[in-house]
Amino acid sequence: MDRIEAPPVTDPTSTRVFKVDPEHSRLRLVVVVVFVITGIVSYFIINAVAPGAGLNLIAVLGSFAIAYGMTAMLEQALKRRWPSGRSVEVDASGVRLMQNGSAQQRIEAGQPANMLFWRFQTKRRSRVPKGWYLLACALEQGDASVSVYTLMSPDQFKQVEQNDRFKPLKAKADPTTATTRGRDDLLLAGEQRRLLQAENQRWQTGAEMTVDDFNAYVAAITSLFDNGTNPA
Repeated sequence: MDRIEAPPVTDPTSTRVFKVDPEHSRLRLVVVVVFVITGIVSYFIINAVAPGAGLNLIAVLGSFAIAYGMTAMLEQALKRRWPSGRSVEVDASGVRLMQNGSAQQRIEAGQPANMLFWRFQTKRRSRVPKGWYLLACALEQGDASVSVYTLMSPDQFKQVEQNDRFKPLKAKADPTTATTRGRDDLLLAGEQRRLLQAENQRWQTGAEMTVDDFNAYVAAITSLFDNGTNPA
């Protein structure tokens, strides 16, 4: 982690708006409810058309396929039509995390700021396959913090410009062990503590972006806040 003196702002007219949280909690709840209802209704319809003794395996498989297909189409449609209400704005004045038109957090350009970059791989299959990367970036300035992240495959990670600046996040820092190993390990333990704190903040208030938007956002904030160093 480096403390970065932002360069002078240059373009006061251009604002880049990044829509975030494409799979927000309300959308996921609707998708789950529709999946359950569609599955139950489909089961009874199929079972009535092709009845079976006991548990109708054909009706089970058929209802699952119908529910999965319908909710997949519904989810894609909702993502286009039902935004989360949050966005991240970047312009020459700085970065703002917005909620329904109001700024929740502000990072001012022209003022000292900290940038943190980290990553870890998923350990089990959830929304994405096991082994995919979560890449995250945090901007910190005083009490204000803006955290964004994205999920991507290992192949996509290889294509990320300067992907080595995203430090691997370890499960736990061990300052006792680090003390016995020397100054470099102490610095590493301190870095990991900062990253773990940033990850906890991301978990609570982080904004999810698509891969393309995340790459564009990192490029945008780098042009505003990076003085040519390689921040943690």
